[in-house]
Amino acid sequence: MSAERVCHHVRMRGAELVRALYERYQARDWTGAAALLHPEAQLRMPATDEYLLGRQQVLAFQRNYPEPWGELRVLRAASDSTVAVAEIAIVRDTDVFRCAAFWTTQEDTLLSGVEYWVTVVVTSRHRTALSPRTDSGPLDSGAAGPGGWNRLPSLAHEMAEQELAATGADRGRVDDQGRELAQRGSP
Repeated sequence: MSAERVCHHVRMRGAELVRALYERYQARDWTGAAALLHPEAQLRMPATDEYLLGRQQVLAFQRNYPEPWGELRVLRAASDSTVAVAEIAIVRDTDVFRCAAFWTTQEDTLLSGVEYWVTVVVTSRHRTALSPRTDSGPLDSGAAGPGGWNRLPSLAHEMAEQELAATGADRGRVDDQGRELAQRGSP
């Protein structure tokens, strides 16, 4: 079956379906989101070991998720004839979360999805030297508070640096999140 959807007399490809789903979640447009999900939709989230079965359960999970979510953005979406994928970012205060969502399509709807969620963290100085950050990328366009989206990683890094300075921690003995490692020999 095609990865397109008839919506207001316009056919939507899988990439458009998956983008529209998450944009409707952000808008809290539950009726619009329901129109994109197959009645027997299922969603798996391995990071939290959750499995939702049926359009109503998927929507109830989203609708009842504690507010505030933060700002959800679809960074990119792509599809072929039966699979649609999206890269998603949510920014809430100084927290940044990312999701890679994979959906199969059936009968011009999203049928079976899996979402891989991660929390974006500041890397240690050692790793930053090996793989330096840049201020370019999908999050740079648009603002999410003072300094825009691209300010968040440097803000988190500054906060970690201040915490380390305040505690007098040995900067060579911190993990990737900027936390001091336990005193148990080499990491």
